[in-house]
Amino acid sequence: MQQTTFRRAVTGTLLVALLGVCPAALGAQSRPPAPSQADDRYAAAPLFLDELTPRMLSSADLGYAAPLVPTSIALRPDGTIVLGTSVAAVELDLFYQELGKPGREIFTEERIAYAFDVTVTDAGTLFARAPTGGQVFVMRPDVPRHQRIQTGIDIASVFVASADGSLTVADATQRRAVRVQGRTVEPLDIFAGEYSWVQVAAAGPEATLWVWDAVSGTIGVYTTAGEELERIAPQVADRGTVKSLAVLPDGDFIMLSMLGLFRFDRSGNPLWHLESMPAPAAGSFNEIHRVAVDPVRGYIYLLSISGQRVIRLIDPEQPAQRSALERELIALNARIAADSDDATAHARRAALYRDAGASALEAEAWRAVLDIDPFDQQAAVSLAIAEGRLMLGQAKRSTERTLETLRTLGPESGRAIYSVTLQLYEQAASRLHAVPDERRRAQDGLDSLRREFERLSRPRPAQPPPRIQTVNVSDVFPALIRHYHHNPLGTVTITNDLDRPIEHLTLRSEMRYADVAPPAAGPLRLAPGESAALPLYVLLSPEALLLQEDIPVAMRIVLNYVVDGVEQSTAVTHVVTMRRNTSLYWDDSGKLASFITPNDTIVSDFALRAARLPAVQTADDEPAAVLLSAGALRAARIVDALGVFGINYVEDPDSPFTEVFGNPGRIDTVRFPRTTLRLRAGDCDETASLLASLLEAAGVRTAIMTSPGHVFVAFDSQEPLTNRWLYEGNGRTVVEHQGSLWLPVETTILERGFAAAWQEGSRLVRAHPGAIEFLPYYRERERYPSMPLPPASFDLHAPPQDRVHAANKRTRQQLRQSLYYDNLARIERQLNALGTIRGGATGSQRAAEPGGDSREAARLRNQIGVLHARSGDLDVAEEVFRAVVALHPDSAPGHLNLANVHLLRGDHAAALASAATAQRLRPHSAAAQLVRAQALHALGQVDGAREAIAALRELSPELGERYAYLALPEDALRAAATGFGPISAWERE
Repeated sequence: MQQTTFRRAVTGTLLVALLGVCPAALGAQSRPPAPSQADDRYAAAPLFLDELTPRMLSSADLGYAAPLVPTSIALRPDGTIVLGTSVAAVELDLFYQELGKPGREIFTEERIAYAFDVTVTDAGTLFARAPTGGQVFVMRPDVPRHQRIQTGIDIASVFVASADGSLTVADATQRRAVRVQGRTVEPLDIFAGEYSWVQVAAAGPEATLWVWDAVSGTIGVYTTAGEELERIAPQVADRGTVKSLAVLPDGDFIMLSMLGLFRFDRSGNPLWHLESMPAPAAGSFNEIHRVAVDPVRGYIYLLSISGQRVIRLIDPEQPAQRSALERELIALNARIAADSDDATAHARRAALYRDAGASALEAEAWRAVLDIDPFDQQAAVSLAIAEGRLMLGQAKRSTERTLETLRTLGPESGRAIYSVTLQLYEQAASRLHAVPDERRRAQDGLDSLRREFERLSRPRPAQPPPRIQTVNVSDVFPALIRHYHHNPLGTVTITNDLDRPIEHLTLRSEMRYADVAPPAAGPLRLAPGESAALPLYVLLSPEALLLQEDIPVAMRIVLNYVVDGVEQSTAVTHVVTMRRNTSLYWDDSGKLASFITPNDTIVSDFALRAARLPAVQTADDEPAAVLLSAGALRAARIVDALGVFGINYVEDPDSPFTEVFGNPGRIDTVRFPRTTLRLRAGDCDETASLLASLLEAAGVRTAIMTSPGHVFVAFDSQEPLTNRWLYEGNGRTVVEHQGSLWLPVETTILERGFAAAWQEGSRLVRAHPGAIEFLPYYRERERYPSMPLPPASFDLHAPPQDRVHAANKRTRQQLRQSLYYDNLARIERQLNALGTIRGGATGSQRAAEPGGDSREAARLRNQIGVLHARSGDLDVAEEVFRAVVALHPDSAPGHLNLANVHLLRGDHAAALASAATAQRLRPHSAAAQLVRAQALHALGQVDGAREAIAALRELSPELGERYAYLALPEDALRAAATGFGPISAWERE
């Protein structure tokens, strides 16, 4: 989606004069200086495009004699305009031509003026309210009847619908605010201080609420549940005159005050300022009450209740390619601004609107011509034609509503609107007398409506029984968009009630937020009285991924079949609930993969910054290796960075994971990882998807793990199974998968650091043997791919490197103690017990000495050597291994481990020689073949590496598949780029 980017350059001196802000105040806000006039990123402020007046609105179908005066305005994502007119809501297209009156029956049947204020969600839910009284009327696109909700707030200063389907209503004088979600009304705290004055608010991106506080002069950015995310201080001179606010998808915002119209960037820096209405629009911003923005088309709507009009401004550069109509209208407006009596320019505008089919705007342009010259006969005729076309369009739309009323309620209920529709046809025919063809169409429409009314008024025979008997479908989840490509939403039972067979049954669905799915084939033949269940598929459109609220959607289910060689069809409408993009059922834990988003820029930037080592290592830093692989160290650093950043465990009060997990009757809401980062809080599924996203973004493979009532994460250490003994002990364990060791991590205690998170993850694995799920992300994403998210409207930064490094240093010290020193002491005690170590020497010295010829002692010394090598002390490790092979030349583990030391040092020829000895002593050693493959690959001996990988495949198919890249020279750089370094398969016996 394109974003509006119109900006005007303002120098620092001009900015101070324009806004009345002293230079010291500007410095106090710590804002960057305004751009210079030469900065070509900044462009002209918006221009006047056109204007809507009450004459363009028809109240005939309401039975309401007075004109409809705009009192509020809201915009749908497609640019459709919804006006509140106090009496009713009116929906208009981009040419101000009526599309309908949502909730019209509230006025016509209940005589309630219901739409002084209107607001809409991205999904199309419309909220409306009267000037006073706490009632709110809710109208949803696929629901035939409105809902009524009592908010308890009589006079509302704030009335804002957010993308998640919630409604915020606030009373500034009473300092009360509520949040309406569904039919639940809850108190909402959006008052930053004791004296906060909240009279202006707007919906923001990421389902946020932006609240202007006139007392502090700041905008509070809140979640719709009232959690404050940040505070922005825009540079406005008179805080008390701000009247309206509109926020764009990229976080820029437009503010209306009595001083004019302002645009600010995401940080509150001014981009442009209009002090007066752009010509040829007349009047000042004092009379403007509301502002609404269409970011896709670059339109800004200004509503004036006292002036009874809506003024539309246009960004001349957004979108980059303006239509020919818009460009010519901008040029004509410039002519009219220079000479308001230029009748030729007004007439040209009328002709442009006529060619575009914009009868309402055409009529206004002809009225302007007649205001200049009342005796212009051609303009008078053209105005009548434009009005006739406008009425004819209204009559056609009213015909649809008339016939629908007749079919559903009957002739008496439809008689009132039928009469109004006939009047519209008659008036249209009268005004179109100068164009006989169009006059005839109006007369034909009138005659057709009369005939249809007469036909529908006659008694009708009973309809044949429906062929579609039962519909068994679930709610629709946008998160499963790819899953639905191959899996049905549910089934539909078809029963043949005819007295002859039906054949070639196919079933398809049609609904909003979905493309047409291929029909599902049913049985070739269904005998009379037989039934069959057919699968029902949906093919969600990308638009569904943006849905942030739960809405009912009408699904049309169409059955095609053949009877006696004739193709026939029947259809029923079934309402399903389209869930928000963060919803899922926990009937399949793999669905969490949809919420793992490693490609999200916010996530990937955070991960790469967190995983980056400091540029300068201090002298007291622990060695990089602490008995963990390079991949595990990278994962540990990201865990520690999250702990420093601060992610608090907060269970969702509406859907606690312990209650919804494994309960397909309960729906859970899972925040996207970037939202969890922003809020710095989440429950176990949200912190698990966050950590998995960060690790995947850093090149570390992850798996979803569940225990009863809980979800956590494991990651691939890139270590072969032979190294398991190095990772286990002291309360820690690992999970084996495809020849590699995976480390379980508990994500709700990240603030305690990696060591504690690994230990708690290990406890969960041991505590629930046989009840643990292990679902690798690389596999689950094939079934439940990550949802593509629009660009974020906010930035996040990883915590300072020095703090992350300090936390990670503690982690390395903890692991060094438990996995090196503690293990070393344990093994030395075992050697002492064998009586093979002479006293008085250090552990390292003793480990290097032969001290006996028992195989058990050799095995223990071998382990000690591995511990030294893993801790980074390769010299001592080499001494130990050479002592072992000197005393036991036939020790395959000794030779293999010596090969690993050579490999770590980069001495590939020596590594190859030692590995060859180990292979000769132990022909079926997969570890020896792995070392050989790495050494041969590094030496450029591709054929030999390929042979070693082939042998490795025979011994361990999983390892052979995993390290197959070692046989492909063109993959060398790709393999090295993973940053995991040599793979050392250490053997202890």
